[in-house]
Amino acid sequence: MRVAARSFVLLLASSCSAQELGSCAPVAGALLPDGTTPDPCLFQCAGETLHRFHLEPVAASATSGYVRVTGDQGKSYYFGACGPVTGVTCVGTTVVGPPAAIQAWGGSPPKIDSDSCAILGSTDNRNCSLSQSVAGSGLGPGMMCNYTGGTGGRSFAVHYKCNNGPMSLAATQTGTSTYLITVSGEEVCGVVYTPPLSWGSLTLIFFFVGATLYVSAGVAYNVKVRERKPTLATAFPQYAYWKQLPGLVRDGCQLSYEESVKAYYRFQGTAPPLDSSLKRRLQEDDDGGGGDPNT
Repeated sequence: MRVAARSFVLLLASSCSAQELGSCAPVAGALLPDGTTPDPCLFQCAGETLHRFHLEPVAASATSGYVRVTGDQGKSYYFGACGPVTGVTCVGTTVVGPPAAIQAWGGSPPKIDSDSCAILGSTDNRNCSLSQSVAGSGLGPGMMCNYTGGTGGRSFAVHYKCNNGPMSLAATQTGTSTYLITVSGEEVCGVVYTPPLSWGSLTLIFFFVGATLYVSAGVAYNVKVRERKPTLATAFPQYAYWKQLPGLVRDGCQLSYEESVKAYYRFQGTAPPLDSSLKRRLQEDDDGGGGDPNT
């Protein structure tokens, strides 16, 4: 029983941790400062607090479309900072989707023979999430991006590790066909992002603020200037007109319904129903009450 309870607590804790860290993805429609060029280096991570990662410093270190990292055993790793790796190809090797990174143990860009290289993963199989911040550093979180679909089942991860100090890169083989590229430094730290209010939110705010000002100013004017009694019927601004609003809304809805019914009958090619009671009532009002004018 204790084992089951402990397992449940661990499962609950891991679930809460996963929800807190959240997933990350490139920001759709983000543009570079020129206002026209898409920005593939801006990532946003969901969670209780939104975080954004500006990976332009990593992209700035790229040469000819790739960032080169020297790993263990002298192997070279070429990866795209914010998207597919370009400027270097593993000739004769293909994967599903654009390659995200290439490992080479011989040759040099732009073309490396397939017997000296391998593709480590595809950008079509990218899954990014927040990683824990360094304890006690006061810095933001980092981000971990995992890629699968490489040559021969290879996969790799890029860890954007938030750390004090200048940006540094390292690469290592963590398993038979798994690899890790680490980008460390303050420049890859996540920053808290507060999204701007939507047009809908702004409209609601302006509406309620305007309504409050309208009512309070109207009541103050009627009571202080026009010296009316502070009651709903006498102090509320344009009370007689607002009192008619529910009836006008009801009449509008009823008229819209009846006109829709008539349009339906006309579309079906059948005779529409007789005039509605609403239209007759409105006509009677126009005629002065609908009674005999001679009485």
